[in-house]
Amino acid sequence: ARHGVHAELVGKFTADEHSTMPTERPNIVDMIHAGEIDMVINIALAKEGKFDQVEDEIRAVRAEIPAGKVLKVIIETCYLDDEQKRQATAAVVRAEADFVKTSTGFGTGGATPDDVRRLASKLEEMWPGL
Repeated sequence: ARHGVHAELVGKFTADEHSTMPTERPNIVDMIHAGEIDMVINIALAKEGKFDQVEDEIRAVRAEIPAGKVLKVIIETCYLDDEQKRQATAAVVRAEADFVKTSTGFGTGGATPDDVRRLASKLEEMWPGL
């Protein structure tokens, strides 16, 4: 990045998406120039409790990102119940994303302090001493 400015690319998943991969995938050329890639999990799969498929989709995106690029995964906490938030966080960790994020800010509500504590608790459970 020049002059401390970093490019970030956001991949699109819609809340009602039922396919196994996003319909609008980032162009590989864009990914090469972006320092960070943000993606939103497939909310429909998460609501259905299909966290293995959520994990598979994250892994598929991770596999397409050039080495050294950061993958941030947004779980959109406003759409999930407490257990779904914990399971989504676990799927992000297992898929080897670099960051788990709570919200895009475009859903029905933003992240709450309880959401942050819940995600932190799950991360601590998966990585004691974090």
